[in-house]
This record gives sequence, structure tokens and C-alpha cells, in this order.
Amino acid sequence: MKCAPKSGPPISYTIEDEVKPDGVAGKLTLKYVEPSTGISFDKVTLKGSAYGVEASKTVSGVKCKAKLDPFDVGTLSGTAELKESNFTATCGADSKKIVGSATASPFAGGVLGFGFEYPTGGGALALSAGGSATVQGVFASCIYTSKKVFNFGLMFDATPDITVAATGDSTGQDSACVGLKWMCGSALAGITSLGVKTTTAALSLVAVKKFGKDATLAVSASSKYDAPGAPSYGAQLTIG
Repeated sequence: MKCAPKSGPPISYTIEDEVKPDGVAGKLTLKYVEPSTGISFDKVTLKGSAYGVEASKTVSGVKCKAKLDPFDVGTLSGTAELKESNFTATCGADSKKIVGSATASPFAGGVLGFGFEYPTGGGALALSAGGSATVQGVFASCIYTSKKVFNFGLMFDATPDITVAATGDSTGQDSACVGLKWMCGSALAGITSLGVKTTTAALSLVAVKKFGKDATLAVSASSKYDAPGAPSYGAQLTIG
């Protein structure tokens, strides 16, 4: 049962009761904006003996949020976010880590990003950075991950029905993967799309047939280059 009055003091609240075999479990949720400071207590909850407070306020365009159990300071966490048309920066912290990220769009179709994570209990600072761009229909990306590896990606439409993609990373040539997807249309009866992918180790083929909007059948075959006489096959039906 829920009760959420729409009139009364400037505090909105919801009362919920759940009937359980061992009794009735109640939950009270309040929402209140403190007029003198502008702090919004978005969610103040009491469920049994558990408490929770979530509050937020925007200061000079920066949206700040905090969350904690008033009786357990160790649960305190907070975030700050600055969002503009072509730039976004976020920072957050809890009892375990401090994290931050920033993204910018210096030109149409281009994105640059940076992120970090620092464990407050001790440990190495993890950094990541990258960028992507779409120029004349060609998408390319390069990302440096916290594992100190560069990931690369490339994708473009060779024709209106054929998409080519390639990925790899700085660990070596064995990470390279090249794929092609063909939206068959009426060219191949009974097949919606046909895809082929190759790595340095194996060649894979998958045929997809869609039935209406809710069902998809995918049939696949794969063969390793060092064992061409022992291919593997698979099929998957997805409904919903």
C-alpha cells in the first residue's frame, strides 16, 4: 500500500506498507527543499531501523549530490557534475575511492575524454584517456585504458548495405580483428544479415534471420586456422 498526499506542509512524502509472514514492514520516504539554503533533500528514507539521506544542490552550474546513512558516516558518498553544451566534467568520492572524468567535443563528430580513479585505502592511481571522431562517414577511436593498454577502432560503410569494422590494441597483432556485416535485404532469401569476422586465430561466419520485431535466429560457424578440418557450429534463438 502506498500513500502520497498532495496537500499539506511543503514536504512530500510516501508511506509504504508491505505485509510479510512475520508482520508488516513499513517504509517512509520524504522529499523537502530547504528554502534558506536551496538544498534539496531528494530522498529521506526510514525503513525499519535503516535510514538514508540523499541531497543535492546546484552551485554556479555545478550539480552536487550527497548520500549517507546519518548513523554511519562511512556510507557517505558524493558527486559533482558540470555539464555544458560541449563539455562535461564529473567527480565523485566514497569511502573506497575517488573518481573523476571529463569529456569534450572540440568539433562536430569529435570527442575527447579523460578519467582517473584513486583508491583511498592505498594503491596506484589509474588513468584513462581517449578520443574518437567521425569524418566523412569514417569512425575512428583510440583509448588508453587503466590497464596501460591502447585500444584502437575503425568502422565505415563500404556501401549502403555493407559495414566494415576493425579493432585491435597495443598488446600485439594477435589482438587484431576485422569484420564485415552485410544487410542482405532481398538478395538472399530467408537471411536478414550476414557477418564474417577474422582474427589471427580463427574465421567466423554468422547468418541472422529476424521474425517480425521480437524474434531473431542466429546461426554461426567458426574454424581455427591451425585446425581447418574441425569447425564448430552454433545457433541461438532470441525472443523478446
